[in-house]
Amino acid sequence: QHLFEVGKRLLNEPDVDTLLSLAMDSVIETSTAERAMIILFDRNEITFQTARNLQKSDIDHPKFEISRTIIDKVKNNGEPICLRNAFDDPTLKISQSVRGLKILSVICYPLIHEEKVFGVVYLDNRTVRGVFKKDACDFVREFANFISLAAYNALERKQLFNQVQKLEDELR
Repeated sequence: QHLFEVGKRLLNEPDVDTLLSLAMDSVIETSTAERAMIILFDRNEITFQTARNLQKSDIDHPKFEISRTIIDKVKNNGEPICLRNAFDDPTLKISQSVRGLKILSVICYPLIHEEKVFGVVYLDNRTVRGVFKKDACDFVREFANFISLAAYNALERKQLFNQVQKLEDELR
């Protein structure tokens, strides 16, 4: 029901970037995450399409606020991660990024287009262990499915823009 309400609000927003920011704010509110991000994989680099915090504002330097271990794990195997405590996972409790950022609760779902992982929806909470209940994980799974087309279009738009820039540079 909540996903339906979020969807109705988002359908009225024509700008993809604003749509994704509003969507992340709704996900934070629903899941009680501290931070939520849509991260896209563009060849060998990652792009933070949207990175929002609990105060409904953008995160200034999101690449320093995430666990690459978690993101790489989801990217490589296509399987979501939904943990009430990241330190309970044997592979994550030894991760420097998980330890350094003191990530307690984490959700990371793949964004998939044509059976290929092209990004993730990433949420975490560093202050409360066990904050993400099963309902939050289910909501983020459905949200990732719902938002994947808009996120894929944003990635395509970025790639086209980069190609146009490259061609303009060559013409000059």
